[in-house]
Amino acid sequence: MTLCMAMCCLCFEVIAQNLPNYVSSDGLMGWYAMDGNALDFSSNQSNGSLDGAVAGGNRLGQTDAALMFGMGASESISRMILPGLVTDVSNSFSVSFWGKPAESVIFPIQGQTGNEIPPNGQVAIHAIHGTHFGPDSAHAGFGLALATNGLSLIEHSDNWHTAPIVLQEDLSDWHHYVVVYADGVSSVYIDGTWAATGGESDRSIHISFGTDPWYPSGGIGHGYENRRYFGQLDDMGFWSRSLSEMEINSLFLEQLLIPGCTDESACNHTSDASFQDDSCIYPPEGIADCETGGVFCGDGTIWDANIQACVVSEFCQEDLDGDGVIGINDLMQLLSSFGTMCPIWMCGNPVNYHGYDYATVQIGEQCWFAENLGTASYRNGDSIQGGFDNEQWAALTDPGQSVLDNLEANALIYGRFYNWFAANDERQLCPSDWHIPTHTEWNVLTDNLGGVEVTGGLLKSSPNDELQWNGTNAVGFSALPNGYRNNDDGEFLDFGVTTIFWASTEAGASSWYRMLQSYTDWILSYSNGYFSNGYSIRCLKDTEE
Repeated sequence: MTLCMAMCCLCFEVIAQNLPNYVSSDGLMGWYAMDGNALDFSSNQSNGSLDGAVAGGNRLGQTDAALMFGMGASESISRMILPGLVTDVSNSFSVSFWGKPAESVIFPIQGQTGNEIPPNGQVAIHAIHGTHFGPDSAHAGFGLALATNGLSLIEHSDNWHTAPIVLQEDLSDWHHYVVVYADGVSSVYIDGTWAATGGESDRSIHISFGTDPWYPSGGIGHGYENRRYFGQLDDMGFWSRSLSEMEINSLFLEQLLIPGCTDESACNHTSDASFQDDSCIYPPEGIADCETGGVFCGDGTIWDANIQACVVSEFCQEDLDGDGVIGINDLMQLLSSFGTMCPIWMCGNPVNYHGYDYATVQIGEQCWFAENLGTASYRNGDSIQGGFDNEQWAALTDPGQSVLDNLEANALIYGRFYNWFAANDERQLCPSDWHIPTHTEWNVLTDNLGGVEVTGGLLKSSPNDELQWNGTNAVGFSALPNGYRNNDDGEFLDFGVTTIFWASTEAGASSWYRMLQSYTDWILSYSNGYFSNGYSIRCLKDTEE
Protein backbone atom coordinates (compact mmCIF):
# COMPACT_ATOMS: atom_id res chain seq x y z
CA MET A 1 0.00 0.00 0.00
CA THR A 2 2.78 2.47 0.92
CA LEU A 3 4.65 1.71 -2.29
CA CYS A 4 1.50 2.24 -4.36
CA MET A 5 0.83 5.56 -2.67
CA ALA A 6 4.39 6.69 -3.29
CA MET A 7 4.12 5.75 -6.95
CA CYS A 8 0.87 7.72 -7.24
CA CYS A 9 2.51 10.77 -5.68
CA LEU A 10 5.40 10.47 -8.11
CA CYS A 11 2.93 10.25 -11.00
CA PHE A 12 1.16 13.41 -9.78
CA GLU A 13 4.43 15.33 -9.54
CA VAL A 14 5.46 14.37 -13.07
CA ILE A 15 2.11 15.37 -14.52
CA ALA A 16 1.97 18.68 -12.65
CA GLN A 17 5.51 19.55 -13.68
CA ASN A 18 4.66 19.05 -17.36
CA LEU A 19 2.07 21.83 -17.43
CA PRO A 20 3.55 24.45 -19.80
CA ASN A 21 4.44 27.75 -18.14
CA TYR A 22 2.25 29.69 -20.58
CA VAL A 23 -0.86 27.85 -19.33
CA SER A 24 -2.42 29.79 -16.45
CA SER A 25 -3.20 27.58 -13.46
CA ASP A 26 -5.62 30.19 -12.05
CA GLY A 27 -9.04 28.53 -12.31
CA LEU A 28 -7.63 25.71 -14.46
CA MET A 29 -9.94 22.70 -14.31
CA GLY A 30 -8.07 20.49 -16.76
CA TRP A 31 -5.29 20.59 -19.36
CA TYR A 32 -5.00 17.76 -21.90
CA ALA A 33 -1.95 17.60 -24.16
CA MET A 34 -3.76 14.85 -26.12
CA ASP A 35 -0.48 13.12 -26.96
CA GLY A 36 -2.29 9.93 -27.83
CA ASN A 37 -3.87 9.83 -24.35
CA ALA A 38 -6.38 11.58 -22.06
CA LEU A 39 -4.05 12.59 -19.21
CA ASP A 40 -4.83 15.80 -17.33
CA PHE A 41 -1.65 17.80 -16.71
CA SER A 42 -3.29 20.22 -14.27
CA SER A 43 -3.03 19.71 -10.51
CA ASN A 44 -6.58 18.27 -10.51
CA GLN A 45 -5.52 15.09 -12.35
CA SER A 46 -8.94 14.65 -13.93
CA ASN A 47 -7.62 11.95 -16.24
CA GLY A 48 -10.00 10.62 -18.86
CA SER A 49 -9.91 7.74 -21.32
CA LEU A 50 -10.11 7.21 -25.07
CA ASP A 51 -13.03 5.47 -26.72
CA GLY A 52 -12.30 5.13 -30.43
CA ALA A 53 -10.10 8.22 -30.67
CA VAL A 54 -6.53 7.43 -31.75
CA ALA A 55 -3.13 9.13 -31.75
CA GLY A 56 -2.16 11.25 -34.73
CA GLY A 57 0.14 14.00 -35.93
CA ASN A 58 -0.10 17.54 -34.57
CA ARG A 59 0.26 20.98 -36.20
CA LEU A 60 4.06 20.74 -35.93
CA GLY A 61 4.22 17.45 -37.80
CA GLN A 62 5.04 15.47 -34.65
CA THR A 63 3.67 11.93 -34.59
CA ASP A 64 1.41 10.65 -31.78
CA ALA A 65 1.14 14.24 -30.48
CA ALA A 66 -2.60 14.89 -31.05
CA LEU A 67 -5.86 12.94 -31.19
CA MET A 68 -7.80 11.91 -34.30
CA PHE A 69 -11.58 11.48 -34.10
CA GLY A 70 -13.72 9.52 -36.56
CA MET A 71 -10.59 8.59 -38.46
CA GLY A 72 -9.54 5.42 -36.68
CA ALA A 73 -10.68 1.84 -36.48
CA SER A 74 -14.13 2.76 -35.16
CA GLU A 75 -15.93 5.68 -36.77
CA SER A 76 -19.26 5.08 -35.01
CA ILE A 77 -17.82 5.92 -31.57
CA SER A 78 -14.80 8.18 -31.41
CA ARG A 79 -14.38 10.34 -28.33
CA MET A 80 -12.32 11.30 -25.31
CA ILE A 81 -14.25 10.55 -22.13
CA LEU A 82 -13.85 13.00 -19.23
CA PRO A 83 -16.09 11.71 -16.42
CA GLY A 84 -14.42 13.62 -13.61
CA LEU A 85 -13.41 16.91 -15.22
CA VAL A 86 -16.26 19.29 -14.40
CA THR A 87 -19.31 18.84 -12.25
CA ASP A 88 -20.85 22.16 -13.23
CA VAL A 89 -19.47 25.62 -14.02
CA SER A 90 -21.81 28.25 -15.41
CA ASN A 91 -21.81 31.63 -17.20
CA SER A 92 -18.09 32.47 -16.80
CA PHE A 93 -15.62 29.91 -18.16
CA SER A 94 -13.10 29.39 -20.97
CA VAL A 95 -12.08 26.61 -23.34
CA SER A 96 -8.87 26.53 -25.40
CA PHE A 97 -7.72 24.03 -28.01
CA TRP A 98 -6.06 23.47 -31.38
CA GLY A 99 -8.20 21.87 -34.06
CA LYS A 100 -8.11 20.67 -37.65
CA PRO A 101 -11.56 19.48 -38.83
CA ALA A 102 -11.97 17.08 -41.74
CA GLU A 103 -15.58 17.62 -42.87
CA SER A 104 -17.98 20.48 -43.57
CA VAL A 105 -21.55 21.07 -42.33
CA ILE A 106 -24.57 23.26 -43.00
CA PHE A 107 -24.53 25.68 -40.09
CA PRO A 108 -27.57 26.92 -38.14
CA ILE A 109 -28.70 30.56 -38.10
CA GLN A 110 -26.85 32.63 -35.52
CA GLY A 111 -28.98 33.64 -32.55
CA GLN A 112 -32.11 31.80 -33.67
CA THR A 113 -33.69 29.43 -31.16
CA GLY A 114 -35.04 26.09 -32.27
CA ASN A 115 -32.03 25.37 -34.47
CA GLU A 116 -31.31 21.69 -34.99
CA ILE A 117 -27.66 20.69 -35.27
CA PRO A 118 -27.47 18.96 -38.69
CA PRO A 119 -26.52 15.29 -39.12
CA ASN A 120 -22.76 14.85 -39.00
CA GLY A 121 -22.75 18.13 -37.11
CA GLN A 122 -19.01 18.03 -36.34
CA VAL A 123 -19.70 18.35 -32.59
CA ALA A 124 -16.22 18.62 -31.07
CA ILE A 125 -17.52 19.38 -27.54
CA HIS A 126 -20.74 17.63 -26.62
CA ALA A 127 -23.44 19.98 -25.21
CA ILE A 128 -25.23 18.56 -22.18
CA HIS A 129 -28.99 19.10 -21.82
CA GLY A 130 -29.88 22.23 -19.89
CA THR A 131 -32.66 20.28 -18.18
CA HIS A 132 -30.00 18.48 -16.15
CA PHE A 133 -29.27 21.73 -14.29
CA GLY A 134 -32.81 22.95 -13.67
CA PRO A 135 -35.89 24.17 -15.56
CA ASP A 136 -35.49 24.04 -19.33
CA SER A 137 -36.46 27.71 -19.62
CA ALA A 138 -33.55 28.84 -17.44
CA HIS A 139 -30.58 26.59 -18.31
CA ALA A 140 -28.59 25.44 -21.33
CA GLY A 141 -25.47 23.32 -21.84
CA PHE A 142 -22.43 24.59 -23.76
CA GLY A 143 -21.09 22.81 -26.81
CA LEU A 144 -19.11 23.55 -29.95
CA ALA A 145 -19.18 22.37 -33.57
CA LEU A 146 -16.03 22.76 -35.69
CA ALA A 147 -15.96 22.11 -39.43
CA THR A 148 -13.79 22.88 -42.44
CA ASN A 149 -16.19 25.67 -43.39
CA GLY A 150 -16.65 27.31 -39.99
CA LEU A 151 -17.51 27.12 -36.31
CA SER A 152 -20.68 27.28 -34.25
CA LEU A 153 -21.27 27.53 -30.51
CA ILE A 154 -24.14 25.48 -29.13
CA GLU A 155 -26.39 26.36 -26.18
CA HIS A 156 -28.60 23.32 -25.67
CA SER A 157 -31.75 22.65 -23.68
CA ASP A 158 -34.38 19.99 -24.26
CA ASN A 159 -35.81 20.47 -27.78
CA TRP A 160 -33.98 23.81 -28.03
CA HIS A 161 -30.69 24.89 -29.51
CA THR A 162 -29.31 28.30 -30.22
CA ALA A 163 -26.08 29.30 -31.89
CA PRO A 164 -24.91 32.54 -30.21
CA ILE A 165 -21.94 32.66 -32.57
CA VAL A 166 -21.66 31.21 -36.10
CA LEU A 167 -18.49 31.84 -38.11
CA GLN A 168 -18.51 30.64 -41.73
CA GLU A 169 -15.00 30.71 -43.14
CA ASP A 170 -12.26 28.33 -44.22
CA LEU A 171 -11.00 26.56 -41.10
CA SER A 172 -9.70 23.43 -42.81
CA ASP A 173 -6.14 23.88 -41.54
CA TRP A 174 -4.83 23.83 -37.98
CA HIS A 175 -6.00 26.83 -35.94
CA HIS A 176 -6.03 27.78 -32.26
CA TYR A 177 -9.46 28.42 -30.73
CA VAL A 178 -10.51 29.99 -27.44
CA VAL A 179 -14.13 30.34 -26.34
CA VAL A 180 -14.70 32.74 -23.44
CA TYR A 181 -17.95 33.16 -21.55
CA ALA A 182 -18.13 36.27 -19.33
CA ASP A 183 -21.36 36.54 -17.32
CA GLY A 184 -23.23 34.64 -20.02
CA VAL A 185 -21.79 36.55 -22.99
CA SER A 186 -19.75 34.41 -25.39
CA SER A 187 -16.69 35.42 -27.43
CA VAL A 188 -14.51 33.44 -29.84
CA TYR A 189 -10.81 34.03 -30.53
CA ILE A 190 -9.00 32.38 -33.45
CA ASP A 191 -5.19 32.31 -33.51
CA GLY A 192 -5.03 34.84 -30.66
CA THR A 193 -7.30 37.37 -32.38
CA TRP A 194 -10.87 38.24 -31.42
CA ALA A 195 -13.27 36.87 -34.03
CA ALA A 196 -16.81 37.40 -32.69
CA THR A 197 -18.97 38.13 -29.64
CA GLY A 198 -22.49 36.80 -29.21
CA GLY A 199 -25.47 38.31 -27.44
CA GLU A 200 -26.13 37.74 -23.76
CA SER A 201 -28.07 34.52 -23.25
CA ASP A 202 -31.41 34.56 -21.43
CA ARG A 203 -30.41 31.27 -19.80
CA SER A 204 -27.68 30.16 -17.47
CA ILE A 205 -25.00 28.51 -19.64
CA HIS A 206 -23.25 25.45 -18.17
CA ILE A 207 -20.12 23.55 -19.13
CA SER A 208 -20.12 20.08 -17.65
CA PHE A 209 -18.82 16.56 -18.22
CA GLY A 210 -19.84 13.36 -16.53
CA THR A 211 -23.35 14.54 -15.58
CA ASP A 212 -25.47 14.05 -18.69
CA PRO A 213 -28.08 11.28 -18.14
CA TRP A 214 -27.83 10.39 -21.86
CA TYR A 215 -24.02 10.46 -21.97
CA PRO A 216 -22.89 9.88 -18.37
CA SER A 217 -19.23 9.80 -19.36
CA GLY A 218 -19.25 13.13 -21.17
CA GLY A 219 -17.48 13.44 -24.49
CA ILE A 220 -14.97 15.34 -26.59
CA GLY A 221 -15.27 14.55 -30.28
CA HIS A 222 -18.54 12.62 -30.08
CA GLY A 223 -22.02 14.15 -30.21
CA TYR A 224 -25.50 12.66 -29.94
CA GLU A 225 -26.34 10.01 -32.55
CA ASN A 226 -24.26 10.60 -35.72
CA ARG A 227 -23.26 14.22 -35.02
CA ARG A 228 -19.75 13.14 -34.15
CA TYR A 229 -16.62 15.11 -34.94
CA PHE A 230 -14.30 14.12 -37.79
CA GLY A 231 -10.85 15.66 -37.47
CA GLN A 232 -7.99 16.30 -35.07
CA LEU A 233 -7.77 18.06 -31.69
CA ASP A 234 -4.79 19.01 -29.55
CA ASP A 235 -3.81 20.84 -26.32
CA MET A 236 -7.28 21.34 -24.83
CA GLY A 237 -7.79 23.28 -21.60
CA PHE A 238 -10.76 24.28 -19.44
CA TRP A 239 -10.96 27.18 -16.94
CA SER A 240 -13.67 28.17 -14.46
CA ARG A 241 -13.21 31.85 -15.32
CA SER A 242 -12.88 34.18 -18.29
CA LEU A 243 -9.37 34.30 -19.74
CA SER A 244 -7.81 37.68 -20.51
CA GLU A 245 -6.62 38.74 -23.94
CA MET A 246 -3.01 38.36 -22.81
CA GLU A 247 -3.63 34.81 -21.55
CA ILE A 248 -5.30 33.94 -24.87
CA ASN A 249 -2.30 35.21 -26.80
CA SER A 250 0.05 33.27 -24.50
CA LEU A 251 -1.80 30.06 -25.35
CA PHE A 252 -1.67 30.75 -29.09
CA LEU A 253 2.00 31.79 -29.14
CA GLU A 254 2.88 29.09 -26.59
CA GLN A 255 4.98 31.45 -24.53
CA LEU A 256 4.54 33.32 -21.26
CA LEU A 257 3.86 36.97 -22.10
CA ILE A 258 4.88 39.95 -19.97
CA PRO A 259 2.48 42.94 -20.00
CA GLY A 260 3.82 46.45 -20.46
CA CYS A 261 4.38 49.21 -22.98
CA THR A 262 5.98 47.71 -26.10
CA ASP A 263 5.85 50.91 -28.18
CA GLU A 264 9.43 52.17 -28.47
CA SER A 265 8.17 55.69 -29.18
CA ALA A 266 6.43 55.89 -25.79
CA CYS A 267 8.07 57.59 -22.82
CA ASN A 268 7.71 54.51 -20.62
CA HIS A 269 8.71 51.80 -23.11
CA THR A 270 9.52 48.54 -21.31
CA SER A 271 12.18 46.50 -23.05
CA ASP A 272 11.21 43.17 -21.51
CA ALA A 273 7.46 43.55 -22.19
CA SER A 274 6.05 41.15 -24.77
CA PHE A 275 2.34 42.10 -24.63
CA GLN A 276 1.04 45.60 -25.24
CA ASP A 277 -1.21 46.80 -22.43
CA ASP A 278 -2.78 50.23 -21.90
CA SER A 279 0.12 51.69 -19.90
CA CYS A 280 1.94 53.61 -22.67
CA ILE A 281 2.50 57.31 -21.97
CA TYR A 282 3.29 59.81 -24.74
CA PRO A 283 4.48 63.44 -24.77
CA PRO A 284 1.77 66.15 -24.60
CA GLU A 285 0.55 67.59 -27.89
CA GLY A 286 3.06 70.00 -29.34
CA ILE A 287 6.06 68.50 -27.49
CA ALA A 288 8.61 66.76 -29.68
CA ASP A 289 10.01 64.27 -27.18
CA CYS A 290 9.63 62.93 -23.66
CA GLU A 291 12.24 65.19 -22.05
CA THR A 292 11.21 68.72 -23.05
CA GLY A 293 7.84 69.06 -21.32
CA GLY A 294 9.40 71.19 -18.60
CA VAL A 295 8.27 74.31 -20.45
CA PHE A 296 4.86 73.68 -18.88
CA CYS A 297 6.17 73.55 -15.29
CA GLY A 298 5.79 76.45 -12.87
CA ASP A 299 8.00 77.57 -10.01
CA GLY A 300 8.89 74.81 -7.57
CA THR A 301 7.95 71.98 -9.95
CA ILE A 302 9.99 69.86 -12.32
CA TRP A 303 9.19 67.66 -15.31
CA ASP A 304 8.83 63.91 -14.66
CA ALA A 305 9.51 62.22 -18.01
CA ASN A 306 8.18 58.84 -16.80
CA ILE A 307 4.66 60.13 -16.21
CA GLN A 308 4.84 63.14 -18.57
CA ALA A 309 3.67 65.58 -15.90
CA CYS A 310 4.96 68.37 -13.64
CA VAL A 311 5.58 67.33 -10.04
CA VAL A 312 6.65 69.23 -6.96
CA SER A 313 10.43 69.24 -6.74
CA GLU A 314 11.85 66.95 -4.07
CA PHE A 315 14.53 69.57 -3.56
CA CYS A 316 11.94 72.16 -2.50
CA GLN A 317 11.22 70.72 0.94
CA GLU A 318 10.10 74.08 2.33
CA ASP A 319 7.04 74.02 0.05
CA LEU A 320 4.85 72.52 2.78
CA ASP A 321 1.49 73.00 1.06
CA GLY A 322 2.76 71.55 -2.26
CA ASP A 323 1.68 74.46 -4.44
CA GLY A 324 5.13 74.81 -6.04
CA VAL A 325 5.91 78.12 -4.30
CA ILE A 326 7.47 78.87 -0.90
CA GLY A 327 5.03 81.42 0.51
CA ILE A 328 3.37 82.79 3.65
CA ASN A 329 1.15 79.72 3.97
CA ASP A 330 4.24 77.51 4.27
CA LEU A 331 5.65 79.77 7.01
CA MET A 332 2.40 79.78 9.00
CA GLN A 333 2.13 75.99 8.70
CA LEU A 334 5.68 75.59 10.01
CA LEU A 335 5.10 77.96 12.95
CA SER A 336 1.88 76.21 13.93
CA SER A 337 3.73 72.92 14.41
CA PHE A 338 6.88 74.35 15.99
CA GLY A 339 8.10 72.34 18.98
CA THR A 340 5.85 69.31 18.40
CA MET A 341 7.18 65.77 18.19
CA CYS A 342 7.07 64.10 14.77
CA PRO A 343 5.11 60.83 15.12
CA ILE A 344 6.40 57.76 13.33
CA TRP A 345 3.61 55.95 11.52
CA MET A 346 3.78 52.14 11.34
CA CYS A 347 1.50 49.66 9.63
CA GLY A 348 -1.09 48.61 12.16
CA ASN A 349 -1.71 52.23 13.15
CA PRO A 350 -4.91 53.82 11.83
CA VAL A 351 -4.92 56.06 8.76
CA ASN A 352 -7.16 59.13 8.95
CA TYR A 353 -8.77 59.85 5.62
CA HIS A 354 -11.55 62.39 5.13
CA GLY A 355 -12.22 62.38 8.87
CA TYR A 356 -12.39 58.59 9.36
CA ASP A 357 -9.73 56.36 10.93
CA TYR A 358 -9.16 53.22 8.82
CA ALA A 359 -7.61 50.17 10.48
CA THR A 360 -4.50 48.76 8.76
CA VAL A 361 -2.77 45.39 8.83
CA GLN A 362 0.66 44.10 7.78
CA ILE A 363 0.57 40.92 5.65
CA GLY A 364 4.01 39.84 4.49
CA GLU A 365 5.71 42.93 3.11
CA GLN A 366 2.39 44.55 2.20
CA CYS A 367 0.34 46.96 4.32
CA TRP A 368 -3.43 46.79 3.69
CA PHE A 369 -6.54 48.55 4.87
CA ALA A 370 -8.20 46.14 7.32
CA GLU A 371 -11.65 47.39 6.33
CA ASN A 372 -13.40 48.45 3.14
CA LEU A 373 -12.98 51.95 1.78
CA GLY A 374 -16.02 54.07 2.65
CA THR A 375 -15.22 57.54 1.34
CA ALA A 376 -17.67 59.46 -0.81
CA SER A 377 -14.90 61.78 -2.05
CA TYR A 378 -11.76 61.52 -4.12
CA ARG A 379 -8.32 62.19 -2.67
CA ASN A 380 -8.56 65.88 -3.68
CA GLY A 381 -11.93 66.32 -1.97
CA ASP A 382 -14.13 66.17 -5.09
CA SER A 383 -17.34 64.32 -4.29
CA ILE A 384 -18.33 61.06 -6.01
CA GLN A 385 -21.93 61.01 -7.15
CA GLY A 386 -24.16 58.56 -5.27
CA GLY A 387 -27.76 57.89 -4.26
CA PHE A 388 -28.69 56.06 -7.47
CA ASP A 389 -31.78 53.87 -7.77
CA ASN A 390 -31.42 50.53 -9.55
CA GLU A 391 -32.25 51.81 -13.02
CA GLN A 392 -29.89 54.77 -12.70
CA TRP A 393 -27.03 52.58 -11.45
CA ALA A 394 -27.41 50.11 -14.33
CA ALA A 395 -27.22 52.97 -16.85
CA LEU A 396 -24.12 54.65 -15.36
CA THR A 397 -21.13 55.37 -17.59
CA ASP A 398 -19.68 57.94 -15.19
CA PRO A 399 -18.04 57.52 -11.75
CA GLY A 400 -20.47 56.38 -9.08
CA GLN A 401 -20.58 55.01 -5.54
CA SER A 402 -23.34 53.43 -3.49
CA VAL A 403 -24.04 51.98 -0.08
CA LEU A 404 -25.57 48.55 0.59
CA ASP A 405 -29.35 48.81 0.19
CA ASN A 406 -28.90 52.60 -0.13
CA LEU A 407 -28.78 52.85 3.69
CA GLU A 408 -26.03 55.31 4.61
CA ALA A 409 -25.47 53.63 8.01
CA ASN A 410 -24.16 50.55 6.17
CA ALA A 411 -21.13 52.54 4.96
CA LEU A 412 -19.66 52.45 8.49
CA ILE A 413 -19.88 48.65 8.53
CA TYR A 414 -19.32 47.52 4.94
CA GLY A 415 -17.82 50.55 3.22
CA ARG A 416 -19.10 51.57 -0.20
CA PHE A 417 -19.43 49.99 -3.62
CA TYR A 418 -17.62 51.79 -6.45
CA ASN A 419 -18.01 51.26 -10.17
CA TRP A 420 -14.88 51.00 -12.33
CA PHE A 421 -15.28 54.55 -13.60
CA ALA A 422 -14.77 55.79 -10.02
CA ALA A 423 -12.04 53.26 -9.20
CA ASN A 424 -10.08 54.21 -12.31
CA ASP A 425 -10.54 57.99 -12.03
CA GLU A 426 -7.27 59.97 -12.12
CA ARG A 427 -8.34 61.84 -8.96
CA GLN A 428 -7.85 58.53 -7.09
CA LEU A 429 -9.97 57.02 -4.35
CA CYS A 430 -7.30 55.95 -1.85
CA PRO A 431 -5.40 58.45 0.33
CA SER A 432 -1.93 59.77 -0.52
CA ASP A 433 0.73 57.03 -0.42
CA TRP A 434 -2.00 54.38 -0.89
CA HIS A 435 -3.57 52.88 -4.00
CA ILE A 436 -6.00 50.25 -5.30
CA PRO A 437 -3.95 47.02 -5.60
CA THR A 438 -3.09 45.67 -9.02
CA HIS A 439 -3.81 42.13 -10.21
CA THR A 440 -0.14 41.30 -9.52
CA GLU A 441 -0.27 42.73 -5.99
CA TRP A 442 -3.30 40.59 -5.20
CA ASN A 443 -1.29 37.60 -6.44
CA VAL A 444 1.56 38.57 -4.07
CA LEU A 445 -0.91 38.53 -1.16
CA THR A 446 -2.19 35.13 -2.26
CA ASP A 447 1.33 33.70 -2.55
CA ASN A 448 2.25 35.06 0.89
CA LEU A 449 -0.70 33.23 2.44
CA GLY A 450 -0.07 29.85 0.82
CA GLY A 451 -2.00 29.92 -2.44
CA VAL A 452 -5.50 30.36 -3.84
CA GLU A 453 -6.89 27.28 -2.05
CA VAL A 454 -6.50 28.71 1.48
CA THR A 455 -6.23 32.50 1.15
CA GLY A 456 -9.97 33.15 1.18
CA GLY A 457 -10.42 31.43 4.53
CA LEU A 458 -7.56 33.41 6.06
CA LEU A 459 -8.97 36.75 4.84
CA LYS A 460 -12.61 36.22 5.86
CA SER A 461 -13.76 37.35 9.32
CA SER A 462 -14.34 34.55 11.80
CA PRO A 463 -17.42 33.57 13.82
CA ASN A 464 -15.61 34.97 16.89
CA ASP A 465 -15.24 38.48 15.46
CA GLU A 466 -17.65 41.27 16.31
CA LEU A 467 -18.61 41.39 12.62
CA GLN A 468 -18.79 37.74 11.62
CA TRP A 469 -18.21 35.49 8.62
CA ASN A 470 -17.07 31.85 8.32
CA GLY A 471 -13.30 32.28 7.89
CA THR A 472 -10.45 32.30 10.42
CA ASN A 473 -9.37 35.94 9.95
CA ALA A 474 -5.89 34.65 10.76
CA VAL A 475 -4.18 37.72 9.28
CA GLY A 476 -6.62 40.42 10.43
CA PHE A 477 -7.94 41.33 6.98
CA SER A 478 -11.53 41.10 8.32
CA ALA A 479 -13.39 40.59 5.02
CA LEU A 480 -17.20 40.66 5.34
CA PRO A 481 -19.88 39.19 3.00
CA ASN A 482 -21.37 42.48 1.82
CA GLY A 483 -22.15 41.21 -1.70
CA TYR A 484 -21.93 43.58 -4.67
CA ARG A 485 -24.10 45.82 -6.87
CA ASN A 486 -25.01 44.33 -10.23
CA ASN A 487 -24.46 46.12 -13.53
CA ASP A 488 -27.48 44.64 -15.34
CA ASP A 489 -30.33 45.79 -13.10
CA GLY A 490 -28.65 47.73 -10.27
CA GLU A 491 -29.70 45.16 -7.67
CA PHE A 492 -27.65 44.46 -4.54
CA LEU A 493 -26.71 40.76 -4.79
CA ASP A 494 -25.19 37.96 -2.68
CA PHE A 495 -25.25 39.71 0.71
CA GLY A 496 -24.17 37.23 3.39
CA VAL A 497 -22.49 35.00 0.78
CA THR A 498 -19.92 36.94 -1.24
CA THR A 499 -17.57 39.90 -1.26
CA ILE A 500 -15.73 41.25 -4.32
CA PHE A 501 -12.73 43.60 -4.45
CA TRP A 502 -11.55 45.59 -7.47
CA ALA A 503 -8.01 45.23 -8.80
CA SER A 504 -6.67 48.25 -10.68
CA THR A 505 -5.64 46.17 -13.71
CA GLU A 506 -7.82 46.37 -16.80
CA ALA A 507 -8.44 43.33 -19.03
CA GLY A 508 -9.69 44.74 -22.32
CA ALA A 509 -13.30 45.88 -21.86
CA SER A 510 -13.36 44.67 -18.25
CA SER A 511 -11.13 44.52 -15.17
CA TRP A 512 -9.60 42.02 -12.79
CA TYR A 513 -11.18 41.44 -9.38
CA ARG A 514 -11.01 39.07 -6.40
CA MET A 515 -13.95 37.20 -4.90
CA LEU A 516 -14.42 35.50 -1.53
CA GLN A 517 -17.46 33.28 -0.88
CA SER A 518 -19.03 31.44 2.04
CA TYR A 519 -18.86 27.97 0.53
CA THR A 520 -15.11 27.90 -0.17
CA ASP A 521 -11.80 28.99 1.33
CA TRP A 522 -10.42 29.78 -2.12
CA ILE A 523 -9.76 33.31 -3.29
CA LEU A 524 -11.22 33.49 -6.79
CA SER A 525 -9.58 35.63 -9.46
CA TYR A 526 -11.47 36.83 -12.54
CA SER A 527 -10.81 39.26 -15.37
CA ASN A 528 -14.42 39.88 -16.45
CA GLY A 529 -15.41 42.65 -14.03
CA TYR A 530 -17.86 44.84 -15.95
CA PHE A 531 -17.08 48.52 -15.49
CA SER A 532 -20.60 49.29 -14.25
CA ASN A 533 -20.54 46.69 -11.47
CA GLY A 534 -20.21 48.00 -7.91
CA TYR A 535 -17.41 46.28 -5.96
CA SER A 536 -15.59 47.00 -2.70
CA ILE A 537 -12.08 48.46 -2.45
CA ARG A 538 -9.18 47.73 -0.12
CA CYS A 539 -6.34 50.26 -0.28
CA LEU A 540 -2.70 49.09 -0.32
CA LYS A 541 0.27 51.13 0.95
CA ASP A 542 2.70 52.33 -1.70
CA THR A 543 6.06 50.57 -1.49
CA GLU A 544 9.27 52.44 -0.74
CA GLU A 545 11.21 52.98 -3.95
